[in-house]
Amino acid sequence: MSGNLTGRVSTLRTSSNNDTSPLPSGMNTPSEEVQEHLALAIAGEGSAVDELSAAATEMALQDGENEDEAETKEGKFKGLLSILRRFIGIKDLASVRFSLPAQFLEPIPNLDYWHYIDRPDALICITEPEESVDRMLAVLRWWFTKDLKVVKGKPCKPYNCILGEFFRAHWDVREPAFNPDGTMLPANPDPHIPDDPPQSSASSVKSAKSASTITSGGGSWKRAGFLSRRNTPQPTSGPTLTVPKVDYVPHSERKVCRVAYVTEQVSHHPPVSAYYASCAEKGIVMRGLDQVSAKFTGTSIKVFPGEQNRGVWITLKQRGDEEYLVTHTSASVSGFLMGSPTINIHDASVATCPKTKTKAIVQYLEESWLGKQKALVKGAIFTYDPANDTITDPKDVPSSALIGTIEGSWKGEVFYTPKDGVRRLLVDLELFDVFPKKVPESHELHPNESHRVWEGVTKSIKSSQFSKATKLKVDIEERQRAKAKKRLEEGTEHEAKLFKMPVGDGKPELSELGEKILAGVANADYGSMKDSIPE
Repeated sequence: MSGNLTGRVSTLRTSSNNDTSPLPSGMNTPSEEVQEHLALAIAGEGSAVDELSAAATEMALQDGENEDEAETKEGKFKGLLSILRRFIGIKDLASVRFSLPAQFLEPIPNLDYWHYIDRPDALICITEPEESVDRMLAVLRWWFTKDLKVVKGKPCKPYNCILGEFFRAHWDVREPAFNPDGTMLPANPDPHIPDDPPQSSASSVKSAKSASTITSGGGSWKRAGFLSRRNTPQPTSGPTLTVPKVDYVPHSERKVCRVAYVTEQVSHHPPVSAYYASCAEKGIVMRGLDQVSAKFTGTSIKVFPGEQNRGVWITLKQRGDEEYLVTHTSASVSGFLMGSPTINIHDASVATCPKTKTKAIVQYLEESWLGKQKALVKGAIFTYDPANDTITDPKDVPSSALIGTIEGSWKGEVFYTPKDGVRRLLVDLELFDVFPKKVPESHELHPNESHRVWEGVTKSIKSSQFSKATKLKVDIEERQRAKAKKRLEEGTEHEAKLFKMPVGDGKPELSELGEKILAGVANADYGSMKDSIPE
């Protein structure tokens, strides 16, 4: 996987030439009669496949498409069924090699699409709080914002990575402002444009949550007013709230920080990518290995961490190398065969910091088969003994160790309630959009860089030349297989360029070249660095 499992299941990613994908967008939910044929079709019953394919045409015609468009959609539907029914009962789709036609793909490489930094402002402020509990809360706030493309976007399937492919990018972001109650305000994607909220909003405790959309540079961003304290009244007495009250800092006094990022596909079987991000101004490092396993059950696809995927590591150098490990959940997508895919997250994500002996468990609650998806989470923050860590469920946290609880929705508002305190808003995801990153220009790209590797495929898909795109994609995959065969014959192995291998603990280290490349990204120097990287 190259990103969290929530995100991975939304793209059904397998990080190699192992693809599967939801229905093409635009298909409405089939009738009950069509649904009756679904199980038979996936099982390989030819007549049921024909029935469903004909239904796809009928649905497209009812949607106002012409016959050619309808027949194209029928072909996609039939093709998808023929692909999916091959994999029922396969223990791990990542162990199966097959190539998905280009019309099912999103025109973007996996290494570009996934990076855990959809909100760099949430990442860079983790080190700021003085209290260890507040730094853990900052880690959780980043966790909920890191994959906004999943929270707000539609399921899609980027390109899989080829061995040795890499990606570079950076984000320039001004330090975020905070409301007096400690809730973070979204930073403007253009750090030079003031993002100060109206003074009345910054000082008022009675204004409701608001967000105004401001257009800048062809894009838009949401500027939050003072986050409402509705349902979270301020106590006049009682215990001190864990979330600290902070003074508002105006735009001109908040510095611009740069987050530099590199990632590389370091293994093909199993598919594994390593990633490393750094913000020098804040002394923050984020890194890890991405690997997923996936299984098709016949009606849904489940994605879960691979053996080498231990989670995401965050190191705070300004806090004496204080380190956090946040583990991934599992996730599934269902309903995609009916044209209405829904992402569900399962199990729990666990964040630990051995130095401060602080731990958080966030459970993603199972969804009901009936009604609208709620995307609920609940959890606890508590003190723990790193040498004797046995608690895996928030219900098992003893009262003496409990610091506070977490509840809300991973698609909306998440709240924190300190022990014996008052519930406070931790983050409102509706106020945040994906923060744009900066990538190399075309002339600055290395031959193994994602945007160069998939350049022809991307252009063809965007121009709806799907046959050409599929051919180019197959050509790329065949060249990789030829290289793998040659290495096997010569008794050699692929060597990662940017990372030291192997990585036994899931926490990758940059190679000497990798450190040089990351330093170049931190200086926005892409062109001169590309010649330093061997093919």
